[in-house]
Amino acid sequence: RGDPGSMQSKQNTTYGNVVSDVCKALERQVEVAEASGICRWNIVVDPGIGFAKTPRQSLELLKDLDQTAPFGLPILSGPSRKSFIAYTLKQREHETKHQSRSAINSSVSSSSITPSSESDSTTTTSSNNNNDNNYMVDELHELAHPRIWGTAAAVTASVAKGADFIRVHDVRAMREVAVVSDAIYRS
Repeated sequence: RGDPGSMQSKQNTTYGNVVSDVCKALERQVEVAEASGICRWNIVVDPGIGFAKTPRQSLELLKDLDQTAPFGLPILSGPSRKSFIAYTLKQREHETKHQSRSAINSSVSSSSITPSSESDSTTTTSSNNNNDNNYMVDELHELAHPRIWGTAAAVTASVAKGADFIRVHDVRAMREVAVVSDAIYRS
């Protein structure tokens, strides 16, 4: 529905029932794919959480994710850092970007420059620790994003509701969330 500039318009976010409308649209697309020669085992459905959906509609889709897969096809859920999370947490877009950037900058600067024990001057970390610092910066970046905990909840809900694939930004952290969620809900 629409393009990146228009998909969030009222026209493109109007549904009779978002879950059944998305399911019907996915069924039609699966039929088109099969009719064009794509084998069923090569099809994964993505209900498009956040795309041409209001925050409330994205939450509804996530709640009823298990109902969106026509004919038992695998489901892909992509809830990572979506605006419905900011909406639910009452975050504003400009605040989340600023919070994330400033948290990373302060954490990196305080951990990568340390006072020297022999003088008052400061020294940067040695080149031997450079890979460790890069890893640490990556970890801080992931944990600093203000939507990470909301994303963790959405990933958990996705797994609980049958998602077979999860698309995320914070791969290391969300992998752990998915593994534990899978052990709880699918073991």
